[in-house]
Amino acid sequence: MKKLQIVILVAIAISIAVLISFMTDLTTYETIASARQKSGKTVTIIAHLDNSQPIEYNPAKDPNFVSFHISDTLGNKAKAGIPFREALRPGEGRAYHTEGEDVG
Repeated sequence: MKKLQIVILVAIAISIAVLISFMTDLTTYETIASARQKSGKTVTIIAHLDNSQPIEYNPAKDPNFVSFHISDTLGNKAKAGIPFREALRPGEGRAYHTEGEDVG
């Protein structure tokens, strides 16, 4: 084989390896309604903070937990929360675990 052919084969192999590694990062985004149907599974929800509801933090009850209300693009609302010990790094952009409580 020529050196050029070997280089091309190595480049193709590296490209395939990179594509396979990206496949594990592919995530589907759910609405709050569809996430409720997948109880017990981890899902990613695109939602924003509902500022009309209070953010709840009670250090006497659990100093490592904060809960808040979210709303998705379809207008569905839910109460969500995250324990600080499992907190995501700022800027990761992932949704938090919803408790499935309907808040209106």
